[in-house]
Amino acid sequence: IDFNYFFLVTTAPTTFSIDSLRAFADFDLVLHNIVFGFNKHLASDNGLYDVYGGITTGILIAAISEEASSYDASSVNFTWGAKAGCNLFLSPVVGLKLQTQLITAVQAMGGELYFDEAGKLPGLKTKSNLYQFSVLGGIVFKLGKQSQN
Repeated sequence: IDFNYFFLVTTAPTTFSIDSLRAFADFDLVLHNIVFGFNKHLASDNGLYDVYGGITTGILIAAISEEASSYDASSVNFTWGAKAGCNLFLSPVVGLKLQTQLITAVQAMGGELYFDEAGKLPGLKTKSNLYQFSVLGGIVFKLGKQSQN
């Protein structure tokens, strides 16, 4: 079983037009992604490696604001993801983890979460998905009694 919390604070510099007037604003974007999931591990016969895959689901809480106009909006969206990886064991208890992961927040941007003060940008009136792809590595430890082959 997996439980993950991803947090991101960033600035989205945006140029837009309202009634043929061109404007620029720095929008502050805060993302809280809370996901849980399940993994399936398959160990090799010799115990030198195992491979795994998994699926996740959860919610994305997004907030956008712009200080000069006092614009503020937020959204809660469904999130799903998938991952695959392997653990390469250097000893009976210590190994290296290699993993790829994709998490997407469905229909996260658009709708009521606009990138302009008045919500008049025609190109942003439909919603779009938000994707996060990651490649990671780490150290893993086998816990518990080890079987002798």
